[in-house]
Amino acid sequence: MSSPEELELEQLVAPFLTVRAVLILPISTLSAMYLTYGIYILIFAVSVRVLLRPDRPTTVSNLYLPCTIFSFTMATIYVASFTAKDVHQAILVFNAAKTKDYLRLVELLRYDFESAMEFGLLALTASLMNIAADCMLIHRCYACWGFRRRILIPLMLIAVALNILDLIANFDTSTPEHSHFFLKFTTTGNANGIAIAVFSMLLTLLTAGRIWWTTRTDLKGAQN
Repeated sequence: MSSPEELELEQLVAPFLTVRAVLILPISTLSAMYLTYGIYILIFAVSVRVLLRPDRPTTVSNLYLPCTIFSFTMATIYVASFTAKDVHQAILVFNAAKTKDYLRLVELLRYDFESAMEFGLLALTASLMNIAADCMLIHRCYACWGFRRRILIPLMLIAVALNILDLIANFDTSTPEHSHFFLKFTTTGNANGIAIAVFSMLLTLLTAGRIWWTTRTDLKGAQN
């Protein structure tokens, strides 16, 4: 007969030992991720081919080519790290369900050092990808607006602030000395995610709006 401690432990890990948690969720997550990554590989190949064309402006290639390669490298590291984390977790869950030894699974759920390292690598690569994307988007917007500093400087300041907040929001709150920051950083992370989405929309609107206005002005001039 199981002791009260063992029964309590079984109840604790029970939600993680379901068919959905062990099989469906990891397989569906990895399948969707690799499908997206496969599409990204095609886009990356096309982008590099275009950026390496001899007739491309040097200033554009010097910025966009390194950023594109860097983003792809970070994405590859992210995919590999996420895969390793998911496979590792799936193996632990399967072994726990098979052997009824839940100690290692509980350590994972409590966020041990290995899990913290995996999470840290994922958070770092995601932040670096976001920084590279911001560089390209801001430069594109800056160029569309005639290289005006009053456009560049505010966008750069906002991007720097958001990326710093993103790194803070992904700070490891699992260790005891950081536990009192958990709620604050969780709230910050949610707000920062919304802020990043709004900033991306702002960049898109500024760039697209400027292109539309320039095209409209040129068409009017041609008609006159």
